[in-house]
Amino acid sequence: MNLYLYFKAPAIASYKIPGPCRKDGQKQILTIRQTNAPIEKQEQLIQKMVSQLNYQEEKADEILSQMAQETQRLQTKTGSKGKIFRKEIADLLLFAPCWIGLYEALFIQGFENQNLMGAMSFGFPNLAQCLGAYVVIKLLMDCLQRFDGGWKRWLSLIGLFVLYLGVMWVSRFLPGKLYVSVIGVILVCGITFILALGLHKKLFEPSRQEQRVI
Repeated sequence: MNLYLYFKAPAIASYKIPGPCRKDGQKQILTIRQTNAPIEKQEQLIQKMVSQLNYQEEKADEILSQMAQETQRLQTKTGSKGKIFRKEIADLLLFAPCWIGLYEALFIQGFENQNLMGAMSFGFPNLAQCLGAYVVIKLLMDCLQRFDGGWKRWLSLIGLFVLYLGVMWVSRFLPGKLYVSVIGVILVCGITFILALGLHKKLFEPSRQEQRVI
């Protein structure tokens, strides 16, 4: 799932779906969230499904089947592979400034090493760690939404933790480092985050065309 959408849209667990069809209903919500549709369109379809499931619980299978068809039509109408790729790039540009600017520069260099006004090493190891952490967090979000509990959830969490440690360890041995200003890194990351946030709003929340008052 997209990082921006994960934090911007209501949590899947917050929807009041009847118990017997809660698991299948939440899977369908996740499928809707993975479409290219704007958040407003996604919420309209999700609220329609939840309302129908609560009103006609005995027809849950029929409702979910219909929602799957509507979701497919919505994806076909509103999205393309190119747009999905742009959203993934925007997602990475949203995450990277937080990892590099907040964690590596501000927290480690500024707070731990008391080196806020100095220089820090930056290069392929930092980029590899950032990319690895991004992939692990994306997989973690998917795991938390697909598995409510049980051995699959715990096994996935343990596997992702081992993967994270492995990526962090291997990245340390990559060559290609140079020294840059810590403050400069924080400023560049801040600008990148603001630009990525604006790009996300454009992709997920298209501006409404308000009619002029005459």
